[in-house]
Amino acid sequence: MCSLPVNSSPPLPEGRSRRQDKYSVLLPTCKYNERENLPLIVWLLVKSFSKTGINYEIIIIDDGSPDGTKAVAEQLEKIYGPDKILRPRENKLGLGTAYIHGMEHATGNYIVIMGADLSHREAKRGQF
Repeated sequence: MCSLPVNSSPPLPEGRSRRQDKYSVLLPTCKYNERENLPLIVWLLVKSFSKTGINYEIIIIDDGSPDGTKAVAEQLEKIYGPDKILRPRENKLGLGTAYIHGMEHATGNYIVIMGADLSHREAKRGQF
């Protein structure tokens, strides 16, 4: 994961709170069979952000997986809302361009880059 944990962030200027910040989490789905991971990783992220009161969005970048990932992302969007779950791309263009595409759609002032495959240690423990 490529973001500082909230508790180790530099001090904020006077009059500014962390609640004014917004985190954009990019989740590219460039591998096969990530449809099974998506509900879990999204639930863990939503739980973590909701518990801390941090404003966030999760950008699922579907890379044209033929395994039903798009349908799962659409269901997650219905559950959590289009302001929290975004699906900006559906073409097979690779991981690097998926991150770039996600950054172009991010509205947060912090960007967190993660894999949807639960490969990050924090994701496995549910600690973000």
